[in-house]
Amino acid sequence: MGKHSLSLAVSAIVGVVGLGLGCGGSDGPSTASTLCKAQLAVLCNRTFTCPGHAEMQTTWTSEQDCNEKSSPACDGPTTCIGGTYHADKDQACTDAMNAVTCEQWDADPGALLPAVCLEVCAA
Repeated sequence: MGKHSLSLAVSAIVGVVGLGLGCGGSDGPSTASTLCKAQLAVLCNRTFTCPGHAEMQTTWTSEQDCNEKSSPACDGPTTCIGGTYHADKDQACTDAMNAVTCEQWDADPGALLPAVCLEVCAA
């Protein structure tokens, strides 16, 4: 996975996982922003701890640099278009991402976007 694939992964997390930003409701934008940042933190962590993805490390100087430069993307005015934000699914997505091992990510580059993440912003 090169730099282009990494930017796609970040975009997927912000665009799919962080879809709840601006949706309002009892769990509102702050919950969505917090979980989006947590999910990006998982991506940054795996980028710097999984040896199979060392080529992705050239995008940032460290895990901290990855977090600092990526997390502001979660503060944007993203909305749930045609759906409703589900904080429980967002938390489940974060938990599922945290459970992905380096071996799983090596075997399947899509492993860091578990199916539950696609349910965060659903009808």
